[in-house]
Amino acid sequence: MDLADPQIPRATPRDNADIAEFILRITEDIWERKNVELIHDCYAEDGPIHTLGGEVIGAEAVVRNTVKTLAAFPDRKMHADGLVIGGDRETGFYSSHRIGSQMTNLGPGDFGPATGNSAHVVTIADCVVRDYVIVEEWLARDNLHLVEQLGLDAHAIARAQAAIEPDAPSLAWRNEQLERLRNLPPVAEVKYPENPMAEPGQFAAAVISDLWDHRNAKHLSDAYARSCVLNVPPGLKIEGRSKAKSYLTRLLACLTDTRATLDHHCVSRGDNNELDLAIRWTVRGMHADGGFDCPGGGAELLILGISHWRINNKGIVEDWTLYDQLAIMRQIYAQQPGSD
Repeated sequence: MDLADPQIPRATPRDNADIAEFILRITEDIWERKNVELIHDCYAEDGPIHTLGGEVIGAEAVVRNTVKTLAAFPDRKMHADGLVIGGDRETGFYSSHRIGSQMTNLGPGDFGPATGNSAHVVTIADCVVRDYVIVEEWLARDNLHLVEQLGLDAHAIARAQAAIEPDAPSLAWRNEQLERLRNLPPVAEVKYPENPMAEPGQFAAAVISDLWDHRNAKHLSDAYARSCVLNVPPGLKIEGRSKAKSYLTRLLACLTDTRATLDHHCVSRGDNNELDLAIRWTVRGMHADGGFDCPGGGAELLILGISHWRINNKGIVEDWTLYDQLAIMRQIYAQQPGSD
């Protein structure tokens, strides 16, 4: 596939390499070359994009959102920091693409008038691809870190967004996800595989369940290498197992009655006999008073998370995890007394 050729091929992709090239190419064409109309060729007309801030349905909506983002950040530059591909020709390919974006807020956008400030924000997009068309996508972005870099009041933005009635597709998706997690079977015993490299799916399921179902951060010695590095919202870099445990303990304290699911995982071979493991997970819980730096408690919260882990036989050595904390704050403010 020629990256300089703007035409999307119509042949069936042969393997993961074809899909990787496709994802990298359309990202460059759409965002760097501003070939926005290409979206009509590579997104399904009615395909959903799931985000914690709301549903985006179909290629035309993707075009509108892209044009709006480029108007707010016309100098946006994107670079691929990680790409993990799974699936096959029969069931459809799956890509998990971690992207870093450097940009300057030079026009009005979702967060208000232009601030003139620059920001670096990380996004992970998980896509189901069939015949070079994205038919479904899950998107997580560190929006809290973005608004902080723009010099804006995140709480004011979350309250303003909470006052807007969600559209029907967004409300339906949120309710479906909450109901799915409410109806999970009883918590099962966590079993870590002896070698995470040999059974990465079982390893990921054990980590997610141990943390969110059993609310157990102290067992992370079974999951994280001693010299691990965590990159987590809002724009934090945490080094070492001890500090990782402290961060995850603080995160758990933001919620009560949590349940979680590992919704998808895929792997690719990394460097130095390591694996790159991409996972998508969902958490449902109740807001603990003061959690996520928000007053009040008792709101029912949904979290969509996507993580990229680099693992070896000792566990996770590098963790890139994204969830939209600004959208979580919006949920909290929307459910506070007097918000109706």
